[in-house]
Amino acid sequence: MRAFSLARQLALLGNDVTLIASRSNPGFTRHRSNLDGVHQMEMPDLMPKRVRHGGLSPIDLLFRSILTLSKPFDVIHCFEHRPAVMLPGLIGQRARRSLLVADWSDLWGWEGIAATRSGLLGRWLGGADDYFETRTRLWADGTTAISTDLDRRLEALGIPQERRMILPPGANLDLILPVEKQEVRSKFGLPLDAPIVAFSGYAPYDEAFLSDTVMNILREDPRVLVISSGTLAAGLARSTESEGLHGRLIQFGSLPLIENGLLLGAADVLMLPYLNKPINRGRFPNKFGDFLAAGRPIVSHHTGDLGELIEWEALGLLSSEVPALFARDVLKLLQSPVECEQMGHHARRYAERQWSWALRAKQVSAFYGELLSKG
Repeated sequence: MRAFSLARQLALLGNDVTLIASRSNPGFTRHRSNLDGVHQMEMPDLMPKRVRHGGLSPIDLLFRSILTLSKPFDVIHCFEHRPAVMLPGLIGQRARRSLLVADWSDLWGWEGIAATRSGLLGRWLGGADDYFETRTRLWADGTTAISTDLDRRLEALGIPQERRMILPPGANLDLILPVEKQEVRSKFGLPLDAPIVAFSGYAPYDEAFLSDTVMNILREDPRVLVISSGTLAAGLARSTESEGLHGRLIQFGSLPLIENGLLLGAADVLMLPYLNKPINRGRFPNKFGDFLAAGRPIVSHHTGDLGELIEWEALGLLSSEVPALFARDVLKLLQSPVECEQMGHHARRYAERQWSWALRAKQVSAFYGELLSKG
């Protein structure tokens, strides 16, 4: 979604943009499509899903490399460091003299995702990620980092400022629009008068906190309904069922972007658990832009760029890392409908001024131009 959201806005600026993605399903042929002016390509690939979607498929790597050898791209922007992504980019850089830009949007090494892996294979992959997530940025002509934390790491690697750009996520303002709660609640079959709290997906490293928080909310106020989209929280569903609360947690699963934005608009308050740990400080949730676009207040934590932004711009509340206290702040905000509405309007206005993917595309386009002008 990060790559596509940027690509569609670059296309609207008049660029010819090709987005190369992992195959949704195994297949022998190259799959092509066009969406919002972006040429999308999925290469032939027969590997298992975890290999295809993990940027580790040698088949995907081969066909992407053939493409970057055969077509003279002006810019190749690689989103993350895995071999099926970065190696074709390096081939295009060396063989076709394409400008190579490396994006960094997650902390993959031992301070981040690698620390959550177990088993011999998991440890081996974690070691490879720890090495290559930094080394590959040194090979690129330019870098984009999703957070100031990752940008500081790039600076520590010796990459000069003129080759670095902080690229936080944006908001798809033309796809997610503010809606009337009553109207959208009717669409999804939700009660019109219940206080509703929503979350969209969740990072597995914050799953336990999220589950405890939701259980505290449901226990404290019998009127509140909690809804979600994205990854299904199976453990949370079992907990609500065991306590007779299952009817007050509704999980819609994965939804298209526009429908997900509508669902967010059904809520009074949006939760974004984001505990203060290195793995979170290094990233920046893409769904934050969706939350802003939906025009609803956000309850989160004092973590990284996200926490600073919510506090500085009054986009919601920053709360404790104790689940019971976080739940209490969510319920407190629910009891202040005027404040909720004001924060929600402010969030949407802030997104329109400073947090749209259209603005990000202009900034990235200028960055490409500066790098190209330096040869």
